[in-house]
Amino acid sequence: MDNSYDVIIIGGSAAGLAATLAIARTMKTVLCIDSKAPCNRFSNYMHNFIGHDGDSSFEFKSQAKENIMKYKTVELVEGEVIEVAKSENRFQIAATISNTEKHYTGKKIIFASGVNDLINDVNIKNIENFWGKSALHCPYCHGYEVANMKTGLIFDNSRLMDMATMIYNWTKNITVLTNGTKISSICSESQLNELKNKDIEVIDKVITEFIGESGRLKSVVFSDGTSISLSCVYIHPPFKLNCEDILNKLQVHIDTTKLIKVNPFQETNINGVYACGDCTTFFRTVPNAVSQGNIAGAFASKNLFQDSWNE
Repeated sequence: MDNSYDVIIIGGSAAGLAATLAIARTMKTVLCIDSKAPCNRFSNYMHNFIGHDGDSSFEFKSQAKENIMKYKTVELVEGEVIEVAKSENRFQIAATISNTEKHYTGKKIIFASGVNDLINDVNIKNIENFWGKSALHCPYCHGYEVANMKTGLIFDNSRLMDMATMIYNWTKNITVLTNGTKISSICSESQLNELKNKDIEVIDKVITEFIGESGRLKSVVFSDGTSISLSCVYIHPPFKLNCEDILNKLQVHIDTTKLIKVNPFQETNINGVYACGDCTTFFRTVPNAVSQGNIAGAFASKNLFQDSWNE
């Protein structure tokens, strides 16, 4: 297969592989470039995906690749895209593959490139040892496994009450940790009364360290040397779009949530550029990524059909 493709997909996790499969079944040529850095790589298992509940993301990805490679118009490579440029009705892509710069051409581009959770930016020592295991992002992904455990909510903004309302379903043993922010600047008086009535303690000390072993949290240490025993915490660290510089150069619209803006067909504001998965939504689940990838692949190929019809 030469270096010219009908569709090039940037990202080879759930969304990217789903898009690849959708395009492969239309008999169009498709290249999927996988950087091997999915955001769920820190978690041992994935949940809430019918037919795959409790499977490892590695096993799921391996099975998906096995399915896809049955199709002769597919090529999967591992590497990092470093540049995308549009010229007339084509896209020129440069990528580092096996330490060598390679160049490809595609008629359509799908960004399934995900996001990077900036866990070290929260300045809590050892957080990387617990992220995805007992320092958690999503209760729908992990809540069942940590139900009824001593749970901390590390939030210093308006999302606190929304998370407290949700997490209270899985456990009543909740402690709010504002990491140095005064709770009065986050919650109204009535909200504070709600927390008090639910016996939810609030600690506004600065967090310095997580203590535990093998990914299992045991305690959270504060700047004054005190600590609290907790089995897990929920925290939303800042994040950054992968390929953000490339997207900006293409002038792809990134909305106020710092995600790629798409329509219901996963189309961006740039003709021929699609996006799917975690780079477009806060609903960061594997089944949602698969669904969006399937839609992106279907509509990218549908527009190829129309282009051919009009020639």
